[in-house]
Amino acid sequence: MDKSRQKRHQQIVGAKIKLNLLCRNMTQAELAERTGITAPVICRIVKGMRPLDLYTARRLASELDVSLDELADVPDVEQVAV
Repeated sequence: MDKSRQKRHQQIVGAKIKLNLLCRNMTQAELAERTGITAPVICRIVKGMRPLDLYTARRLASELDVSLDELADVPDVEQVAV
């Protein structure tokens, strides 16, 4: 995946996490506390500035009560409008 596609993928995943947080009335700080992932890392993921590794994705998906596929699956990023 080229860098622009990877960046767009990260932004979409971050937006999914943000939406899940909003739907659960949960803050990034609460998610960090519940997952053991630091708040700065959560913030960078939500902003699309950090890619997800499998370990982190699993912990986030579990705490947000979504499947790993729901969290990390992104349609062809070139077809997604901003």
